[in-house]
Amino acid sequence: MKAFKLPIVLALLSGGIEAATITTTIVQSQPASTVTASQPATTIGTVTASQPATVTPSLPATTSSDPAPTSSGAASSSPSVTVTVTVTVTVTTTAAPAPSSTVTGTTTAAPAPSSTVVTTSFDPVYDNGANSLDIVDCSGTESLTTATGGKRTFGALPSFPHIGGAFVVQSFDSPGCGTCWSLTFGNTTINVLAIDLAAQGFNIAQAALDELTGGKAVQLGRVNVTASQVATSACGL
Repeated sequence: MKAFKLPIVLALLSGGIEAATITTTIVQSQPASTVTASQPATTIGTVTASQPATVTPSLPATTSSDPAPTSSGAASSSPSVTVTVTVTVTVTTTAAPAPSSTVTGTTTAAPAPSSTVVTTSFDPVYDNGANSLDIVDCSGTESLTTATGGKRTFGALPSFPHIGGAFVVQSFDSPGCGTCWSLTFGNTTINVLAIDLAAQGFNIAQAALDELTGGKAVQLGRVNVTASQVATSACGL
């Protein structure tokens, strides 16, 4: 806050009255401040002190017998000071950035059924260990060739004679080639390596079905088994 001194000299015409000096202090407000808030910028307004500040000197009493002088002119008005105070408040709003969000969609493939009931038959062709992989639909499957140590015969497969055709092999070198399946009939379970196509279910070596059915492959011909895919290591790959 700053203070100013305003001298006011009154020249009085009355006899013997000395001139008086009156000091008036006017307080000047600080300049307008800038306020930061969350509302949009707004000018609040202007405040004006419109009432005049009037200073009137008091005159000493006199015993003069002379009549009080009269003035032919208009009465002198007391000096006045008008102070105008202007206050401007600026409110600045800084909008917070809208939060960004990222939605990531994840597609999870439905898991294959853990087990399924399928029909199983036998074919003696898979019992011949000398037969070549070239006669089956999975002849070009690298994992089978590797498993035979390059010999490429049925008998060289680690799981022989638990081999045969499977419903998951749909064509030549199908992705189902070289998969391993657990087949359960009653209380017996064997693992069978898919090396060929099967029209439905499984078509495996007679020796494998005999093991599964207790030697009744020929008698039963075809049976329903519970099948589930297992790790290829279960078939020696």
